Amino acid sequence: MTEQILHITTNLGFWGVLNAHSDVVISVDSRVGSFNKDLILPLSTDEYVPTKGDKVYFLPGVTVPRVKFKDIALEYGIRTVRNPNDADIFFGNKSTTDKITDSRWIYQVKTQYLTDALESNTLDLDEFYIDKLKTALEFYTNEFIATDHPFALAIAEGTENSQMRVQTISDDYTELGKALEGKIIYEESTIIDKLNGQDASVIDVVMFEQLSTMFNSSDNDNHVLAMEILANCKYSASLPYMLLLFKDFSVQMYNSSTKNHVNFKSLVNWLGGNILHSNNIDELCYILKDKGQFVSENLDIFLNHSHQDILDRGDTRYFKVKTITLDEEELANLNTNYTFATVHKDYVPVKNEEEVSDEDIADAFTMMERNELKSELIELEEDLAEGTLEESKGHEISEEVIIEEVIETSLELEPVSNNNQITQTNESTDFDWF
Repeated sequence: MTEQILHITTNLGFWGVLNAHSDVVISVDSRVGSFNKDLILPLSTDEYVPTKGDKVYFLPGVTVPRVKFKDIALEYGIRTVRNPNDADIFFGNKSTTDKITDSRWIYQVKTQYLTDALESNTLDLDEFYIDKLKTALEFYTNEFIATDHPFALAIAEGTENSQMRVQTISDDYTELGKALEGKIIYEESTIIDKLNGQDASVIDVVMFEQLSTMFNSSDNDNHVLAMEILANCKYSASLPYMLLLFKDFSVQMYNSSTKNHVNFKSLVNWLGGNILHSNNIDELCYILKDKGQFVSENLDIFLNHSHQDILDRGDTRYFKVKTITLDEEELANLNTNYTFATVHKDYVPVKNEEEVSDEDIADAFTMMERNELKSELIELEEDLAEGTLEESKGHEISEEVIIEEVIETSLELEPVSNNNQITQTNESTDFDWF
């Protein structure tokens, strides 16, 4: 949370020396802020449950459409207020902090160093400034002060002091900063999905195909209707397929006058404001992360739909292409299954796999490579290669069971880095992507 931070600065510039100047000027002021940006405006992701009589204040940057919120307000007997001092419920988002704070480079120095310097009378300053500093410390409880380089050296020479950024509530929002102290600030997504009502639709794979058909139509009325469905769905629950619709049909949306409708504009703002212009696969992944939905299920949706785009483009910020194979006709001429894959240097390929079908191998390796196979999987494959797996299990084991264990193990592993090692394999003719 925010706290009072004492700022002490001089007129000496970065390289000045405090005790070497008789004309030094000391500025002392207290600001509301935090040395940790993440703590200045902590957002709660707990579900907001509207309660009759709630007085709601929307912080700067919030994209909740006010027109739709009126319906919620009428339904639950709550209302919005313009004065933050009258509010008991606050909504913000990740951009709110940047909008209501100033950021500056300072030195974070222990308050005790200043206290010691004043008590030992080692600061060669006018008595006016000495009294001013003592007064400022009288009720100051923060462990640190914020100051500039000359003052930091004067009170803490020889100690480790590093320059850092401090976030403080800007002068324009001083009163707002005070009103937020001790209050819960809800992330705006906790109210977003209530705006369109409990009966609002969720865009799943079936509706995605239907909306895609509507956007592919030459009838502009279909485009308008599809955009209205987008604007009135449950945003969070529909996010992955919603993003793919923006990726595929941003031109149709941009050319429609419906893009200026308040409901659709609210959706665009919630997604980030630039979704009609920047919607490649990396941008979609960034939005997933921003909304807390960067999970394997949603990545599978992206890749099932857009893997060819990644193959055509090559490596992206979020995805790396790992396996290459030949054209089907050339594979027939070569009369063998051929793939060329980059894998982790410690990866030991499964041996003696003649009896395993190409389809089984493709399925297993798609999941294994996506998770980069850590030590557990390597040990399993080494056991198989050495013929010790059956003995360790105590009974005979089929190749199908081995594949199932490989898949189950890979699902539990976290990714490890790829060291660009290259190996030639004879597994699948499929082109694996992830």
